[in-house]
Amino acid sequence: KNEMDEFGDDLDCFFGDDDNFDLDLMELNEAEKFVLDLTTWKRCKIVSLCTDVGTVTLVVEDKIAKTKAKCILEPPWISVQLSEGSTVSLKATFDRTNNVYRINAQDGMIVTNPDHLVSGTTVVGALYCHRRGVLQERFRGVDTDSQIVSNPMEYFNPFIMRKFPYFFQMTVGTIVHEVLQKTLRNKLTDLSDIVAAGQELLNSEGMAHVLYACKMSRQEAMKEIESFYPKIHDFIKNHIKGTIVLVGQVSDIEIFAIKDIEENIWCHQLGLKGKIDVTVEAKCSGDKQVQLMPLELKTGRASFSAEHKGQVVLYEMMMNIVGHHVDKGILLYLREGKCASVVGNRNMKRDLIMLRNEVAHFLSRGIPNTDSAQFDLTKDILPLPEPLNNQHVCSRCPYSVICTTYLRHEKREFPDGHAIKLISEESLSHLSDQHIDYFIRWAGLIFLEDEEARKGFHIKHLWTKTPEVRHAMGRAAINLRLTEWGFKSNDTYFHTFSLDADKNDSLNVSHSLSTSQLPVNEYLICSTSNRIAVASGRVVSIGKRQVTINLERDLSKYYAKEVFHLDKYTSRTQMTFNLTNIGVLLDNSERSDKLRRIIIDRERPTFTRTVPAAVSAEAKQILQNLNKHQKIAVLTAVGTKTYCLFKGLPGTGKTQTVIALIRLLVAMNKSILITSNTHSAVDNVLLRLLTYNIKFMRLGSVSRINPALTEFSENRLTENCSTPEELAAVYNSHQIVGVTCLGADHPMLVQRTFDFCIVDEATQVFQSAVIRPLLSSDKFVLIGDPDQLPPVIKSRKAKDLGADESLFFRLDAEQSCCVLPTQYRMNKIITKLANDFSYKGKLLCATEEVANSSVKLPMAQLMQQKHKSEKWLLRTIASHLELSVVLINTLNTFKSSQTYNASRKRESGQQGEQPKAIYENYCEAAIVIYVIMALVDVCVLQLISSIHFLQCGIDGSSIGVIAPFRAQVDLLRYYLTLIEKDLDIEINTVDQYQGKDKDIILYSCTKSNNPDNADAQTSTPSEYEILEDQRRLTVAITRAKKKLIIVGDTQCLEKYTPFRSLFKCIPSAGKITLRDKCFGFDWDGVFNTLDSLHDCE
Repeated sequence: KNEMDEFGDDLDCFFGDDDNFDLDLMELNEAEKFVLDLTTWKRCKIVSLCTDVGTVTLVVEDKIAKTKAKCILEPPWISVQLSEGSTVSLKATFDRTNNVYRINAQDGMIVTNPDHLVSGTTVVGALYCHRRGVLQERFRGVDTDSQIVSNPMEYFNPFIMRKFPYFFQMTVGTIVHEVLQKTLRNKLTDLSDIVAAGQELLNSEGMAHVLYACKMSRQEAMKEIESFYPKIHDFIKNHIKGTIVLVGQVSDIEIFAIKDIEENIWCHQLGLKGKIDVTVEAKCSGDKQVQLMPLELKTGRASFSAEHKGQVVLYEMMMNIVGHHVDKGILLYLREGKCASVVGNRNMKRDLIMLRNEVAHFLSRGIPNTDSAQFDLTKDILPLPEPLNNQHVCSRCPYSVICTTYLRHEKREFPDGHAIKLISEESLSHLSDQHIDYFIRWAGLIFLEDEEARKGFHIKHLWTKTPEVRHAMGRAAINLRLTEWGFKSNDTYFHTFSLDADKNDSLNVSHSLSTSQLPVNEYLICSTSNRIAVASGRVVSIGKRQVTINLERDLSKYYAKEVFHLDKYTSRTQMTFNLTNIGVLLDNSERSDKLRRIIIDRERPTFTRTVPAAVSAEAKQILQNLNKHQKIAVLTAVGTKTYCLFKGLPGTGKTQTVIALIRLLVAMNKSILITSNTHSAVDNVLLRLLTYNIKFMRLGSVSRINPALTEFSENRLTENCSTPEELAAVYNSHQIVGVTCLGADHPMLVQRTFDFCIVDEATQVFQSAVIRPLLSSDKFVLIGDPDQLPPVIKSRKAKDLGADESLFFRLDAEQSCCVLPTQYRMNKIITKLANDFSYKGKLLCATEEVANSSVKLPMAQLMQQKHKSEKWLLRTIASHLELSVVLINTLNTFKSSQTYNASRKRESGQQGEQPKAIYENYCEAAIVIYVIMALVDVCVLQLISSIHFLQCGIDGSSIGVIAPFRAQVDLLRYYLTLIEKDLDIEINTVDQYQGKDKDIILYSCTKSNNPDNADAQTSTPSEYEILEDQRRLTVAITRAKKKLIIVGDTQCLEKYTPFRSLFKCIPSAGKITLRDKCFGFDWDGVFNTLDSLHDCE
């Protein structure tokens, strides 16, 4: 030991005071953590961020492998906005000396918000004005390569096209694009063939719709593109290999093959998406070999601008990352016959990605401070980039009014001579502060609702989750093969995909497409195993093993042998639609000004109340079957100078009144636009018009409208139209047009102004959504009941701030509204309940017959004899008028329901979690089914080899079942199908029962709390709970004509204010409490009925 001590003392001279072995070991351990390779693109989370002079040091962690790396950002990347915890996509160069990665001016890139895919067009469109790029994305909607579209007119917003003539040239450009693509696709080389292809395109049905929307005749279109035919021919001769005929010259660009047309490309590494005009294999002068290139076509002046070059360079970058090798692209200016290669250098690529980061920073941000108690919708608005200071450019911008509206609301001050100050006075001179405040408020509400609506869906799942995981989430159908294709209709291609049984077997994936939950008309993204989002479209039909989709492009040529995956896609179309509506409301136009005075300033209507003498006789005949209040409503609406409201209480004949109004307006030769929030509501009105032989046109997808209206659909009525003039003639010939509010962006509604717009179920329409059809009409009538269902709002914050205020509710005032109080639906007992609960005595029974109507049991004596021991059941189904409203108190059923469900699963060998009792209640399902079987008197007969049902009671079509939760609806439907498939008993949610009625309604309240959960028993319900909604409960109880049976755990339900109030309104004679072995009730007997149904499976 002493020797060692001496030896240690002798070594002291070899070490300095600064040496620290412990620290070196720590650094070594730390270095071992940083093993993530950033020389290839990685999707990472920023773990830490340290800003120093001239650098930013990041520690990033791979989102999948969880390995880390240290990366230093140098100028110009230090200006990128970053935060700890955020996701980035990055590629860097490795500095071996310092054992770190670096991103600087020469090497590497970092992409912020990479899961927000920004279109290449939007990025280059922001080159001169970042603010315009952001506004364009939010308010204009879908542009040519931000989303795959099925209709060429979806490229344009018709309301912007109406104001800016350069959209005429955009349409010409679209047509020329189509002609060139058709020429290349069909390998045309002769000028005559190219001209013939162009003429065929112009003569097509789809092009007739495009020309109509742009107010362009076919002759004008032919004249505009006539000069392009020889240019296309020259391009083919000069640049397509095998057709080059240059004498003594060598073409600078030789195209050897067309690999794809309108190739859709999503690149999450760069946070970009785009649609490439033509993908070619080509060789430019100086190239040693043929390589893949994007070709971008321009039909305007050959400017070779930074915007045009930037678009090609972005395509180059995206193509390289998705698996191609591309180092240049081609820019073709067809008008001047100039074709040149574009090579993106490092500086250009870097600057474009930095610009994309800037645009994405604003587009991906939500409303600030929404979680703060001090949140203020008028102050906490979505941020925008700084405005441009260029009067010439700003004055021509289609978003100048919206741009300056935001600035004025923010009270921004600009120096004299600043472009914004010069144009804002002219842009906003027609708007008051109140108008601007309305726009800001509703823009905020729309953004809040959109954020909430998209919480359950993340487009990033396409690249962050496997197809198998997406399938398990119910978001995708996977492992499909293309089995049929080629049928083309209206510029879309029908493709049939079938399950690849071998792949699904090996992956243990379901063999049924039904489990993928892909309903007809669902919008889907179509990907392959190698590429995401090669196309998109809507479901046309679906079977157990096949699904047919109409896509905007034909996949058979380039992707026929691929394995496909189809993912649900929640687009932002509705948000864009609503934002555009409030944007158009700011227009300096006569119609927008009139609507601003009504909607924002709440200007009251005035009336003339006179019917022209020429139609007075017909008017009397039309009105003769209406009651006094209905007649007043119709005559008031006819005489309004601006608008009118019909407040139709339940069962008061709203639809009958609307039909009379339409008939009278038709007699007066007035044009009418009929709209509502849903297809079924629009169709309900139109179907009633058929009785009077009134013709109309129904706009919208045939798959969404009632089959009985097919012959009146736009598709059917315009199928023989080959020119825009013929289309216009058909459109203008229809005095009545029906369309949903969301479908009111149809070009026809831009070009026509209807005398009247009738909005049915107006209290259910989102306020900004109804603006679009109102812009296309001179006067309007809103029909609804503010005491029933409001617009569906998903965002609690938006709802608290008034997003569920319909336009009807906003304009509701005594001088604007005609009340319809006389109802023909409910007997006096149910009417009294509705009056006491919601309507404060306003509802009146139309006749004594209505007031005293009750359920008539076909074989009452036999029923009584059959169920004589079940006194609770006899009282429930009794035909006595006084027992028209029955409340069945099941007491707490939480444990019984869970126990029964568990026993059924054990018997069937199923495994899985127990459902939450709030959504499913087997005890209530058993009671409802038991009562239904008694009402329809279904007897279960066990024969030798099968079970049969006999029905000898009430017709099932007169019975309806309502539940507040979809899971309970599904459970009840399941058991009903086991009874008999043709009973025709409708079971649905409250929302789906709006506007319907049945003789007998059974309402399964469903919820019963866990008695062992003390918090559940004592906690106060949230105001957002569905059971706390009085209007929804009002709808439920007013669907019944003769008998209302409410089933539920009253102790649990009385915690909810609406139910507590409702139960106080029900007479004690109608209240039944179910206790086992009391009053003839037996839970075992009730559940035995369910068991017997299970035996029928």
